[in-house]
Amino acid sequence: MFFSTDATGATLLFESLHPSSPAAIFGVWFAIFFTAVAYRALIHARGYVESKYWLRNRMMCKGGELEVILPTKQPSSLGRDFGRSAFVLITSSCGYILMLIIMTLIVPYFFAVVVGLAVGELLFARLAVGYVAPPYQ
Repeated sequence: MFFSTDATGATLLFESLHPSSPAAIFGVWFAIFFTAVAYRALIHARGYVESKYWLRNRMMCKGGELEVILPTKQPSSLGRDFGRSAFVLITSSCGYILMLIIMTLIVPYFFAVVVGLAVGELLFARLAVGYVAPPYQ
């Protein structure tokens, strides 16, 4: 197994998906790139929804200082549990698809994933300032 720079005719994820022209390879590269950016956006979206809507924070003011107390156990909520499950399902699926693309060992596709993840982090990490993002997946 070794990295290859020739992506012409290589099968990608499905037997019927094998771009053979430079334009098709370029199109697939951008599709992979935007999938990686969307993966990072989904991870940050989960952190935003978790902190703004699902966590029940209590704020107390003692002597002019604002103190946030996080509860140790959340009350049960089917909507919240299904929402969390949906985020995990989508982000895990997207992450495994990106992993399978990297495992084709084609250099342009490898860099499409890596650059897409970096650009996604660059775009969405600054939005995480007001909340705690979930652990990286």
